[in-house]
Amino acid sequence: MLRANVHTRFIHDEEGDDSGGQGIYPPLGFIRHSCDPSANVVFGEGGRARVVAMKDIKPGEEITISLVDTSKARQLRSAELKNVYNIDSC
Repeated sequence: MLRANVHTRFIHDEEGDDSGGQGIYPPLGFIRHSCDPSANVVFGEGGRARVVAMKDIKPGEEITISLVDTSKARQLRSAELKNVYNIDSC
């Protein structure tokens, strides 16, 4: 049996609008969460997902994303991480 992480993600389209949708994208499940992510997942036409760098990423440096909307207040992000993902950080 193959086991992989599948996360509910706060989805932004290419214009930055949020659709609040969900999707199953197995390769994205291997990208780790960070409170200070180096990349963002952007969903474009047809639901295609892209990982876009938000800052310079050095060779060998891990690419990370946030599992929650980083524009929310810290307290709201922390509560969502705890309630949805059982993560006690941020």
